[in-house]
Amino acid sequence: VASLGPQIPIQGVVAAGVFRVRMEIPEDQWETFTGAAGIDAPANQRFGLRVEGASMDLLYPEGTILECVRYWGETIIPNGRRVIVQRTREDGQIETTVKEYMRDADGIEWLVPRSTNPAFQSPFRCDQPEQGITDVRVIAIVVASTRYE
Repeated sequence: VASLGPQIPIQGVVAAGVFRVRMEIPEDQWETFTGAAGIDAPANQRFGLRVEGASMDLLYPEGTILECVRYWGETIIPNGRRVIVQRTREDGQIETTVKEYMRDADGIEWLVPRSTNPAFQSPFRCDQPEQGITDVRVIAIVVASTRYE
């Protein structure tokens, strides 16, 4: 008999394509899903996000629920892991997206889309925010995904 994981709240929507202003769902409207069993992380550090957009459609079609674990920067992220990335604009707005993480031989961190759409196929550097952006950071690691038929 397979063991079930904990009930995890879907706390918001994450854009897969472009950075989008963070969309958090009010707590009284959270849906839950059964998280993966065997994830070594406290339940209060796990959360779900629903994917909108096409930049990761090879892995996560729109509507996929991502199970995430908060990331505090204490460990090196292995290449190929999918991550939730947050950036802060000069006006204070916070935006998020989901991408695949890669660190090259020179130690440069890249965020890579996995898309069928040519507009979303260019990796970008995590350590060089574009103009108008004050901070870019990985805030969570994707540990599982669920897609309902």
